[in-house]
Amino acid sequence: AGYYTTTERERTGNIAKVTAEEIELQPLVSPLQALQGRMAGVEITPSSDVPGAAPTIRIRGQNSLRSEGNYPLYIVDGMPLNSTAVESNTSISFAGVDPLSTLNLNNIESIEVLKDADATAIYGSRGANGVVLITTKKGGGQQGVQARVYRGVASLPRRLELLTTAEYLQMRRTAFANDGVEPDEMNAYDLVLWDQERYTDWQEEFLGGRSQITDVNLSAQGGNEQTHFRLNGSFHEQGSIYPVDLSYQKFTGGFHLNHHSKDDRLHLDLAINYGVDHNKLLGGEVNFKTLAFKLPPNAPQLYQDDGSLTWDTWAAAGLSHPLEGVFNASTIKTQNLITNLNLRYLLLEGLEVKANLGYTHFNGEELIKMPKRSYNPAGMPRHSSISGDRARTSWIIEPQVHYTRQWDQLQLEAFIGSTLQENNSSQFNVKGENYVAESLIGNLGAAESLINANAQHTDYRYQALFSRLGFNWDQKYYLNLTGRRDGSSRFAEGKRFANFGAIGAAWIFSEESFFEDHVNWFSFGKLRASYGTTGSDQIPDYGYLDAYEATPGPGGLYPTALANPAYSWEVNKKAEVGVQLGFFAHRLSLGISRYRNRSSNQLVGYPLPATTGFGNVQANL
Repeated sequence: AGYYTTTERERTGNIAKVTAEEIELQPLVSPLQALQGRMAGVEITPSSDVPGAAPTIRIRGQNSLRSEGNYPLYIVDGMPLNSTAVESNTSISFAGVDPLSTLNLNNIESIEVLKDADATAIYGSRGANGVVLITTKKGGGQQGVQARVYRGVASLPRRLELLTTAEYLQMRRTAFANDGVEPDEMNAYDLVLWDQERYTDWQEEFLGGRSQITDVNLSAQGGNEQTHFRLNGSFHEQGSIYPVDLSYQKFTGGFHLNHHSKDDRLHLDLAINYGVDHNKLLGGEVNFKTLAFKLPPNAPQLYQDDGSLTWDTWAAAGLSHPLEGVFNASTIKTQNLITNLNLRYLLLEGLEVKANLGYTHFNGEELIKMPKRSYNPAGMPRHSSISGDRARTSWIIEPQVHYTRQWDQLQLEAFIGSTLQENNSSQFNVKGENYVAESLIGNLGAAESLINANAQHTDYRYQALFSRLGFNWDQKYYLNLTGRRDGSSRFAEGKRFANFGAIGAAWIFSEESFFEDHVNWFSFGKLRASYGTTGSDQIPDYGYLDAYEATPGPGGLYPTALANPAYSWEVNKKAEVGVQLGFFAHRLSLGISRYRNRSSNQLVGYPLPATTGFGNVQANL
């Protein structure tokens, strides 16, 4: 549950979990895709068919009025990540690059999603849109080396039944006849200029390829009674069903070390995850999915015998070539390092101090090569390129003190902690024009001119103080109080700090003597409820300041944004009531979740899909 652990039986908040058995065998790139259809209230929508593109995740729907302010908090082995997609100029520019794509699915132990206020309030503003906790595998199991290899083929599973050339032309002629219009070269090139007997199955042409998938995973673990380690590495590659040379490759490596002293007072947990992506994409605006159903079946050939595009044929009909830009090549290379060190020391019985230290570094390079053969020679095109660099670094320090005490039937769990975090991000873009030869495209030193250069650098600082009190009476009554005070550099002075908190309670009524003596047809019953507030600072950096940009040419500035010192925290109020019932081998869980969005003052309730499992039926409203 974030900074502490709980059980399914005792939790007062709404937490969903998937384990390694459900994740590791899926031929996917992003860990988020493994959650699709497995958690009620968690919606995963692919933003692109390109590997490495960031999917859209919504936990209990839209939580912010800003479309950019709905990212949940990602935490990998205790280290929070920047969850916003990395900007790109390539064919995945709409979706952006997934910051989680460099993780190895086979190395993930579990993914837990915190949904309601009781579960997320401990993260304050960062948990406003839910929290996704990713835990990688540790050592300590059976010692030895394990290898797992699979290879597969992906293809389009179903195709639409489209018109033949004769059926298509008959439909077109009927349409003109109904309108009383005579077909001519300008309005009916497919009836007048193009071959009336030609037929091409464009689905087969554009979507009929076979994508080879290869996945190799190696791991080794060992140790002794006090120290355990685990090493892992993986390689993932997949092609494309499109008629161009596209590929995606991912290399990952990880190291996990656990150590405890002989007296079991000192515990050390070190996790290092490193991943490299190499994504070869289309560099133009060609959309094979659209063309497969848009082009007429008697459209003329697209390529000449020498492999160049047939510009004259399409220009004669007054059309642009549908594959304009198809020879453009785009590559994205990313490197992502995620490290975390967790230290625990037991000072006294029930009193423990902890420290969570983390560091991440993300670096992305992209290059789009645009040779002039991709464009109509009549427009006098020139060789050009677009180059871009992205970098993100982050560090975090979280000291904590945990206290546990038992008085007869009453148990207390309490902790207090602080967060200091800093994020730095930078990006650079430039376009190179008029290369002498196609082989030199991308070498900026060989470009005749560099234009549209753009550089940005942002710093973000965050600090917080958080605490929790958890009460447990006789293993039947549970009360959970959490609070957090957040400070963000994205707001002006006087607006930078805000308070958030939640209260959660649960009653396991099946433990009461009345039910044990008189109600014997179910094995478990729990009533739980929670209420709290979460906030968000997912707004642009420096939004409260006046902003200026340099004018083209010497010595000038022009304003691009006005100062807004009234920028303040967005706050969501969330309430939830749930009942969990266990009927021996079967278990029914019914929950109702409603919350009020202060910004829009609307009461929102989301119908969530039902999920089923062995011996378990779960429904959520």
